[in-house]
Amino acid sequence: MERREALNDVEAAAWRALVVFWRQGFPQLERTFRRVGLNHLEYGVLAVLSEQEGGAMPAGELAALAGISSSRLSHRLKQLTAAGDIERRPDPHDRRGVIVAVTEQGRDKVETVYERHLDDVRRLVFDHLTDVQTKHLSEAMIAIASNLTEHTFLSAFAPYPEPAESD
Repeated sequence: MERREALNDVEAAAWRALVVFWRQGFPQLERTFRRVGLNHLEYGVLAVLSEQEGGAMPAGELAALAGISSSRLSHRLKQLTAAGDIERRPDPHDRRGVIVAVTEQGRDKVETVYERHLDDVRRLVFDHLTDVQTKHLSEAMIAIASNLTEHTFLSAFAPYPEPAESD
C-alpha cells in the first residue's frame, strides 16, 4: 500500500479542531435534546418534518435528507412512533412507501428544544466567529457535506450575502 502524504499544518489544525468540536461540542448539543427524550438524529427528524408543508414527507426522502440508511431510519421511526412524536401512513403515490408525519406532541418537543438549541449553536460556534469567518465556514462545510449527500437542502441558503469586511 502506497503511503499518502501527511496532512500539512493547516489541514492538521483544521482536522483536529473538527475532532475536538465533535467530541466536546456535540455532547453539549445532545444534552439539550435529552431533556425532552430525544437524541440529535431524532430531533433532526422532527425538525425537518415540522418544516414541511403539512408536517409530512416520504420516509425515503427523509432517510436521504438525514444521510442514513432506510433500516436505521425505520428503527428511529419505530421509537418516535411509540413515543407519540410521529405517525406513519401508507404513501398514496407509492404502494411500498410510507409517509412520515410529525404529531402535535412532536412539534411541541421541537418548539421546546429550539430556543435552547439555537443558543447552544451560537455559544459553541458562531459567537466566536466574524461574519467573514462564518461565510468561509459555511462554504467549507457545504463543500464537505456535498460530497456526502446529494440532497438539495445544502443549496437552500446560497448564494450568500457578502459580509462586511471585518476579519
